[in-house]
Amino acid sequence: MQNGPIVELSYRDIMTGRMPVFDTLRNGSVLIVRGIAPILAGRAEMIQRAGTASTAGELAAFYEAGQTPSLETIAALGGAIKTFRSHRRWSVHLHDFFTAMNLPGPVLYDGGIPRLVLPAAVVAQARASGVFDPADFKRLDPASATEIFMPAPANIHRDYNRQHHLFQINIWWPLHDASAREVLRIYPHLYHAPVYDRNGDADGLAALGPHLEYRLAFGDAILFHGEQLHTSPVGVPGGRRQSVDFRVACCCTDDNAHYRSGYLNAHNFAATPDSAIERIVRMETEAENLAAPWFDAAFAAFNELPFAEDRYLLLHQTAKAVNPAVAAAALEEVVARSGYYFWVMRAGELGAAAGLAGIAKQAAARVLVLTSALPPPPDFMPVAYANPPNHVTPEAATAWAEGIVR
Repeated sequence: MQNGPIVELSYRDIMTGRMPVFDTLRNGSVLIVRGIAPILAGRAEMIQRAGTASTAGELAAFYEAGQTPSLETIAALGGAIKTFRSHRRWSVHLHDFFTAMNLPGPVLYDGGIPRLVLPAAVVAQARASGVFDPADFKRLDPASATEIFMPAPANIHRDYNRQHHLFQINIWWPLHDASAREVLRIYPHLYHAPVYDRNGDADGLAALGPHLEYRLAFGDAILFHGEQLHTSPVGVPGGRRQSVDFRVACCCTDDNAHYRSGYLNAHNFAATPDSAIERIVRMETEAENLAAPWFDAAFAAFNELPFAEDRYLLLHQTAKAVNPAVAAAALEEVVARSGYYFWVMRAGELGAAAGLAGIAKQAAARVLVLTSALPPPPDFMPVAYANPPNHVTPEAATAWAEGIVR
């Protein structure tokens, strides 16, 4: 192994805003940030959400000494992990950290992907217990939420294996001290090399050469461009790992669902007297319980916050059955305020599906304007990809708009 192009920083270094994080990662370096306060706070909240003093004691032993908790405590931890995911708690905790990086927008967060690795016998016991959902062990479909128990090591990969134009920052951290065998493996010397996704077997790993050598204490994280070639930790035989994969999409002018669903605009996490994220979580988790006046209040609150297309489209989808006026107004906001053809087209598609022909035509007209004077798209790809893009292209949006205005 080699030390490679690692830049080590403190949490304070990031929060001062003087570190050019984006340019450093784009140049192929990898950042280690030590002592990130929101990660410390996040684990404390996760333990608190898991329940009792007994559970907290077992989890402390799990994190600090690697002792395997009881099935009851593992189930409680699984519930806390799900709550963190559904309530986007890691995004809430880390928003100021990402804001301090001064990343080029639009900026979206994926919310964090939990990775829980336990000895195989423990996972088998959990599976046989009937306490856990089948989806805790294997997601029901590729687009659904990830498993609680990591089913297998990842292959060797770059996160995007096709042409694209956004820049994704990956942040990976353990919720305990992690040795060199327990941390993500990254191969920065291959950043610009034409090496693509492959199986993570012994031969595949050996062919890549040395990976970075580093350790992470609890509170530390490693940051890298998502197109750095990387794969899962080797792991300690019979050991444990709980870690989080978090992705931040920069210069992202769509919803990034062509890579993975679940991203939200960073503006939804801005610290305001009436934050957007609590309302978004309610729409995502209990839309059927929300009455018409709630949507009136949400629309008024959203208009006082930094603009984000995704919250208005979600508002439309959840309000249309009980508050059609707000649902229509939400689409009108996107058509009038967004500067990106993707979001305007999505608003037009939803308008057409809801029988709002006027909104669909307004969206189509605006899409034609937005696609007529686009600058060349940025190129953040360190390698050339043969696979074509699978995001909505300007040509596809133009064709949609022309079909509407005819």
